Amino acid sequence: MDFRFLFTTFDGRIGRKQFWMGIIVLIIASFALIVVVGLLLGTFIPITILSLICSLIMLYPALALSLKRLFDRNKAINPWAYIFFGPGILINIMQRLGIGFTSAEVGDIMDPFPTNGLTIALSGITAIIGIWALVELGFLKGTTGDNEFGPDPVPNTVNATE
Repeated sequence: MDFRFLFTTFDGRIGRKQFWMGIIVLIIASFALIVVVGLLLGTFIPITILSLICSLIMLYPALALSLKRLFDRNKAINPWAYIFFGPGILINIMQRLGIGFTSAEVGDIMDPFPTNGLTIALSGITAIIGIWALVELGFLKGTTGDNEFGPDPVPNTVNATE
């Protein structure tokens, strides 16, 4: 699997299997990044800012991976990338900076909770869009054959034997 292609370019198409493999790699890399950055800068920078820095670092490879799935579904960046990722990025930044959210201790972990109706509504809309994006990118089949974004990443093996 070409990880450089998966995480650094914004062109081409990938199938569902490559998408899920990429997601697993991103999750592992995110945890490793949080540990490394936390050990290096944890005593100098508040945890919320550390978390925001790590989220921003992981944004580029996550977008590269996700846009390739959009292309496989024959969907252009406009408006789909903004619809699928804009609200999540906004909520993430608001949570990390404490805008419309307050931190409450749940067990040993400090979790952000919305403080007003607007942030509750925005959080709910973001969750619904996130589920929609997950279904669209992770579960629905891509376009069969070539499309305007490139060749089919999953060649049709059924017709190859006929």
